[in-house]
Amino acid sequence: MLSLSLSLPVSALQSFLKRALVALCGATLFVFAGASQASVVYQFKSANYTVAESPYTTSMHLEFQFTLPTALAPSTTTTEVFSLPGFSDFSWDDGLGVKVLVEHHFFELTTNAVGDVVGWDVDFSNDDFFASVDNIGNKTFTNVLMYANFSQAWRFDDKGGFTATHVDEVPEPGSLALTMAALASLGLTLRARRRS
Repeated sequence: MLSLSLSLPVSALQSFLKRALVALCGATLFVFAGASQASVVYQFKSANYTVAESPYTTSMHLEFQFTLPTALAPSTTTTEVFSLPGFSDFSWDDGLGVKVLVEHHFFELTTNAVGDVVGWDVDFSNDDFFASVDNIGNKTFTNVLMYANFSQAWRFDDKGGFTATHVDEVPEPGSLALTMAALASLGLTLRARRRS
């Protein structure tokens, strides 16, 4: 059996362990600082439809949401939000169930000076359904259509709008515990070497 023995002076080992501990702490801070970036979930929710053809009812409404890695810029009009880097998690519900498939879309949002969505012109569809939400003056026109039987529902008034929720992505507890255990172990090793 071949064995390799490496003997280092205690001061060299201590110096190496100190540098390794500092590097590990720095890497941990870098990883967890990156993981704690906030994303923004934008959600639109209309009031209940005022006119509805079966299977839609006036107790139903349209809502949809999507996630962006950062908030939309203040005082801007953004066209084709679907094309923004990091756009994800789009889903919509017209009252007949949640849908995620979108084949055609036009998505224009306008923000005010503090970044709130105050204007919208949104159309999206798949092979079975179409939905449209337009902001006209101070009013919102919401319209949905089911292609199978051309049933539709709509509402036109000052109800409905966007909300934005900032979501912090926190590292999972297992990763944090494992990293802390490694740092503690390295620190204890350094301390034991110092005493001997």
